[in-house]
Amino acid sequence: MENLIAEADSIKNSKQLNRARQLATVNDYGPPSLFALAALFTNTGKTNIYSDCWKRSLTAGEVAMIFADHTERVPYATLTGMQNCTLTFS
Repeated sequence: MENLIAEADSIKNSKQLNRARQLATVNDYGPPSLFALAALFTNTGKTNIYSDCWKRSLTAGEVAMIFADHTERVPYATLTGMQNCTLTFS
């Protein structure tokens, strides 16, 4: 999974992640990929993927969260009372 996230670094805007070949590969693994993705959530390494929401480049952990969300939807607003682009993870 870490290699797929590294490969996704060629994507320039987070809005394009939902069409990424890397995401399709993660989806092919299905729910079992969630364990490997979750292990990357705290990865603070910067990517070149820009988020209009955050107005900055995403971390590898944030990309892993986006991939996980596309594998199995996470109801952020229901769980936290906030939209996912306003969450802070530490």
